[in-house]
Amino acid sequence: MKKTNIKKIICIMGGGVKGIFPCKLLKENKIENNFDVYLGTSVGSIIAAKLALEHGNSSIINNLEADFKVIANEIFKKKKLFGGPKYSLENAISILDKYFVHARCSDLKKRLVIVTTDLVHDETLYLKSCDFQNMRISEFVARSMCAPLYFSNIPDTKESLRIYSDGGAGFSNMPIDAAIMETLNFTEPCEIHAFGTGFVPLSQTELEKQYNRLIKKRWWGDVTEYLSLSTGGFARKTSNKMQINAGKYWASHMKPGYSFTYYDTILEKDIELDDWKAIQNINNCRFIKERTANE
Repeated sequence: MKKTNIKKIICIMGGGVKGIFPCKLLKENKIENNFDVYLGTSVGSIIAAKLALEHGNSSIINNLEADFKVIANEIFKKKKLFGGPKYSLENAISILDKYFVHARCSDLKKRLVIVTTDLVHDETLYLKSCDFQNMRISEFVARSMCAPLYFSNIPDTKESLRIYSDGGAGFSNMPIDAAIMETLNFTEPCEIHAFGTGFVPLSQTELEKQYNRLIKKRWWGDVTEYLSLSTGGFARKTSNKMQINAGKYWASHMKPGYSFTYYDTILEKDIELDDWKAIQNINNCRFIKERTANE
């Protein structure tokens, strides 16, 4: 089967300033910017949008990391002095508008799909750029990146009764499920390339400590895990692994020619979502790449 007959889909995870790692991974793996569909959640939607806007231009990947550092600095350097969200969404949209050279969704060379959360209807939504042709790309991706605590949410029209919040507030911070759904639009075999935003693996000692802590508290330990503010709760914390496992399962049960590749970064220490200083000089990280296919 010729490689040109295979459709390629990229999906990029949310993670605030840790969006620096997909930028690094794209360059490290010499990825060509020739995807047929671009998907992203939160910061992943920003990176995916830039790639979709520059589809066919693989040299843009060499500049992603440097440009990302500048954007992160500009968005997160100045905190709001008084109550409410920590940062100004309007300021972030203005910075992104310059990054996207004031382009609209109609200027995207390929379809962009972003993940958002509707706070009114309690549901995860997958918004397609083709349905927002006249909207600025910066305003479009804002619907996926307005994370609670950090930015204000985005009310839609009163008729729609929708209020958009960060896509990562739901179950698709790593939007592999959306990528799998996009494969249904093609008759050709598909490759899904999923990029994570870094993680700190637990050692055996830490796993044992976690086990002992939970087994002693039993019921209350379950409650605190379920309601944890630091992780977003058990369901959100486990959703990333669920999405990755779904991608692997999908690829292993498809016909030859289909594949799922997961790229991520192993960190020694986690990074706060808005700690723009921490990403200026990244050391002590290790890249991983895992491919699954029924071959």
